[in-house]
Amino acid sequence: MRVLTLSTLFPDASRPNFGVFVERQTLGLAARTDVDLRVVAPIGLPPGPLRLMPRSAPLAQLPLEETWRGVGVQRPRFTTIPATGGGGMPRR
Repeated sequence: MRVLTLSTLFPDASRPNFGVFVERQTLGLAARTDVDLRVVAPIGLPPGPLRLMPRSAPLAQLPLEETWRGVGVQRPRFTTIPATGGGGMPRR
């Protein structure tokens, strides 16, 4: 079975405790021998020089691809607008 995990809530070196519930589920799937797993964990960054701010700089330094606890993770970037609070994001 081929599985794609797509989540902005996935741990990384700058936030190792971020989204641990997603990580736990993902590692559980990866442990199965019948699963071909791909993880895409997009990183939201502000535009231009705002990426150098203390909150964003560690995220900007993350590799585009890495292995996290034995699972390959791709971390594409997307632009976020600071101080919007994610108002354009869908809510439950």
